[in-house]
Amino acid sequence: MKILLRLDSLLIAILLCGAVLQCSSQESRVSFLLKKAPDVKGYRLGIRGSQEPLSWDKTIFLENNSIEIDFSKSDEILEYKYVLDSGTDVKWEGIQNRDLQFNNASLSVKDIWNKETPVDITSIKDISSKELLEDYKLLEEMVLNVHPGTYRYRTEAEIMGLLEELKLAFKDSLSVGEAYLVMSKVTASIQCDHTMVSFYNQNKYVNTVIHEQSDKLPFTFKWFDGRMIIDMSASNGQDLKRGVEVLRINDAPVSKILSSLLPYVAADGATDKNRIRKLEIDGFDFRYNAFDVFYPLKYITNDNKYKLRIIVNGTEKEVVVNGIHREERAEILKNKYPNFPQTSDDMWRFEVKDNIGILTLNSYNLMGWKSMTIDYKKFLSNAFLSLKNKNVKNLIIDIRKNEGGIDEMKDELFSYLPFDRTSVKLFPREGRTRFLHFPNSLKPYVKTWEENPWYYNLKEESKEGIYYVFYEDIKKRLPLLSKEAVFKGNVILLTGSINSSLAFYTARDFRQYKIGRSIGEETGGNRNEINGGPILFLTLPNSGIEIDFPIMGAFSKQRLPNTGIIPDYVIRESIEQFKNDHDVVMKKASELIETDYAGN
Repeated sequence: MKILLRLDSLLIAILLCGAVLQCSSQESRVSFLLKKAPDVKGYRLGIRGSQEPLSWDKTIFLENNSIEIDFSKSDEILEYKYVLDSGTDVKWEGIQNRDLQFNNASLSVKDIWNKETPVDITSIKDISSKELLEDYKLLEEMVLNVHPGTYRYRTEAEIMGLLEELKLAFKDSLSVGEAYLVMSKVTASIQCDHTMVSFYNQNKYVNTVIHEQSDKLPFTFKWFDGRMIIDMSASNGQDLKRGVEVLRINDAPVSKILSSLLPYVAADGATDKNRIRKLEIDGFDFRYNAFDVFYPLKYITNDNKYKLRIIVNGTEKEVVVNGIHREERAEILKNKYPNFPQTSDDMWRFEVKDNIGILTLNSYNLMGWKSMTIDYKKFLSNAFLSLKNKNVKNLIIDIRKNEGGIDEMKDELFSYLPFDRTSVKLFPREGRTRFLHFPNSLKPYVKTWEENPWYYNLKEESKEGIYYVFYEDIKKRLPLLSKEAVFKGNVILLTGSINSSLAFYTARDFRQYKIGRSIGEETGGNRNEINGGPILFLTLPNSGIEIDFPIMGAFSKQRLPNTGIIPDYVIRESIEQFKNDHDVVMKKASELIETDYAGN
């Protein structure tokens, strides 16, 4: 009997082994279907990935947004991304690599372009204290030994105090949202617009927490001296109209909410107007708003319902609204409001009105998630040729909602603008880093735009205190004159406090080159220069949270006021003007043309 049992066991083992061998040699057929794929002229939709027949170097093209691919089964997880491929250029999705486990012989995958599939938020585990403290060591090294602007606005004692506060918070296990919040406070305290726990480039677990919940307010709004005034509503209720003031949300005064969220928002130096603008909601589905991210993390609700105390027609009343997903809100606003931008391409417009050219450039974003797809060089060429052909003498350039982006876009714009390039002096500034050789301990956790970054090993030019100074890296090249229609008339620039990064440099260069008058609000950025250039993406291994870090900084050689660029005419919109949809900044520009430029 014992022998029979052993033979039976052996037979079972042989059968199982054969099954395993057969299984390992079987293929898994995966059906990929991609929804909401962009249609870009000259580009075809494809897929790349980590396992054959996919590769990261060659595109397999989809037909009718779908494809079936056979893979050899393995225990490895397939990583993949969709791309747009022209044959000479590849545009990648601006999200983390997608992943797929081969657990069936036949799999069907339905994806949405540039959108990760959310996970069940209840399945996301807390991060242990041990794991958080391991992540802390990497963040600390970046702050203390790599970041060029750590001590630009903060003292060593202040920085060490902030790090100690973070370390103390990490002595307990934290949820992903809690960890994201406390890290954001530390990175924002450096006072650098390019240093932040990113709204982008996060893994699907972090994205699920900060972006994929129906916990967003169902309206857009603006701040006026701490007062929250509704702009557009995605709610079914009749009370949330333009101009309605929100006094309290879930019994918390909105002024208190604003002040409590400011420490989490990245901006350069003391430009709090920029931080406040970032804590407004514009509702665009191609941008993330800081309020959407930080408010639900700071003021947690269990049922995603918001009790609002509002003022309607001079009377206070209370209404209860449901939270909403940010993309659902955007879709409602697109259908409800004719002028609401459908895509990021709608941030650029050109028209000639009353013999005044109006060029609206509210984005320089050509990379990553839901970026612009227009041919910006052709757009600008057509605009300036139109000004020339119609003999238009006055031009208004509106960048009030521009947050920055690609340098080449600003240079292309300035190639059409009138200023004496022979008399412009280089800006008195210098480039600085905190290192010559980037720490090897950080390299495994950092992603860059380049395979072998040139800035990992630098050649010393000079050393001043804790900084290595690089003069060649910051020399300013003036944009060359366009070969086409350089504008010969009067130019007015409209600025906003949301302007930072390249939008800040647009406002700064416009004034320093003495191109024309500027009207609007003080910009973000900082007159003492900003940290930018190469941006590294540090992914902490345990929490999975990604942090953006600049590694080179531009520094003014003389100490300047801790402000953004202040326009020639500072215009502050009132609540009444906003309610009545009076564009007082544009009105001031038109008046200036009629008075100062009349007859020119």
